[in-house]
Amino acid sequence: MGQCQNVDSMACPCRSDRLDSTDIGIIGPVTVMESFTARLGNFSSTVHGITVSCILLSASVSSFLAGKLADTLGRTRALAVGAIVFAFGAALEAGAVNLPMFAVGRVIEGMGEGLFFGTTRVLVIHKYCKGHF
Repeated sequence: MGQCQNVDSMACPCRSDRLDSTDIGIIGPVTVMESFTARLGNFSSTVHGITVSCILLSASVSSFLAGKLADTLGRTRALAVGAIVFAFGAALEAGAVNLPMFAVGRVIEGMGEGLFFGTTRVLVIHKYCKGHF
C-alpha cells in the first residue's frame, strides 16, 4: 500500500460536497421567501417538493453516464463538461422569470452535477493516492 500524497488536495471534493449540501439546505426555504414568491408565484407543496428535488433526480440519472464520459474524454475533460453544464443550468435558474424556467435550470444543474460529482473524487484519488486504495 502506498501513502496518500498531498492530502490537502482532497479538499476539492469536500468543497463540492459542501456546495451541494448548501444548495439542498437552503433551496426549500428560498422557494417560500417573499422575494421568490413575488417573482415566481406561490405553488402547491407537491410542486415545491418536485422543484426542490429535481436537481438530485437529474443528477442521479446523469451520474450513470459520467464513467463512460470520463473514459471517452478523460477525467479532466469530463469534469469540465459537467461544470459547464452545471454553470449553464445555474445561469438559467438565476435568470428564471417563471417557475418552469427555474425548474429546467435545476434539472440542467443536476445533469452537470451528476457528470462531475463522482468524477471529481476519482480524479483526486487517482492523482494523489496511487497505490493507497
